[in-house]
Amino acid sequence: IKPEVVELVKNMESLSRMIERRRAKNGMLHLDLPETELIMDKSGRVVDACPADDSYPHTIIEMFMVEANEAVASLLDRVNVGFMRRIHPEPDALSMKNLAKLVRAFGFSLPRNPDRTAIQDLLAAVKGADCSFGVNLAVLRSFEKAQYSPLHIGHFALASSNYCHFTSPIRRYADLLVHRVLECYLRKRLDLIQQELDLTEIGKHISFTEQRAEDAEKELTTVLILQMLSNRIGDKLDCVVTGLTSFGVFVQSRKFGIEGLIQMGDLGPDEWKYSPKTQCIVGQRCGRSIHLGQA
Repeated sequence: IKPEVVELVKNMESLSRMIERRRAKNGMLHLDLPETELIMDKSGRVVDACPADDSYPHTIIEMFMVEANEAVASLLDRVNVGFMRRIHPEPDALSMKNLAKLVRAFGFSLPRNPDRTAIQDLLAAVKGADCSFGVNLAVLRSFEKAQYSPLHIGHFALASSNYCHFTSPIRRYADLLVHRVLECYLRKRLDLIQQELDLTEIGKHISFTEQRAEDAEKELTTVLILQMLSNRIGDKLDCVVTGLTSFGVFVQSRKFGIEGLIQMGDLGPDEWKYSPKTQCIVGQRCGRSIHLGQA
């Protein structure tokens, strides 16, 4: 590798860390939820799984992409044209109340109306703890889904008032729409920009198709993993509790990332009862409790 290339990459890393620190100071939230990478044999069958590569070079690219997306959105906002934003509304009060109830079970707390700083403090407090995965997952599920819309709502998790998707026009239609608007601006042909009403309908549609694609990918991944695990029935898996009901416990495998239900009758020789008030399941004779986020 040429020395100038090495120097360039080092400068990219330094700049990325500066961007990351600035964004964290402004309130950007980082959830520690490692992704799973499937290991396949030559025939395409899943044979195992491992944590996906999360080394810092991935963060370098991510930080630069976020900066580019925000820069384009800020420019288009300044010139007062309608464009397809990537929006992420603030979580509602009920979701934050339920989150506060859950983290109290782990000995942590959230203020009545937590802002991004309070959530950052919570995530920092649980880092490295046994409950870290469960709390991070609960925080994610307390958020609303990010969507595509021309509405100027901002992006809560990224702490950005103007944000769009710009960097992947060959695989996302939202990015292509933004490129078209940017081209109209650069050519001084703002009269060619789509009306906001059209963008609203398009935003609803591509938000729906995005979710549909994610669901399909998740379902296919689950099927492939279950096919592999069918040969390993009886193995013990490291799991975290992701849901509680009157009929059982939902758990997610940390290694494989798939979720399943353990029915009450399979929890052990006891009478298990679910308490909505305390958000836990308790064995009436043994006194053992099972709660959300428990590993």
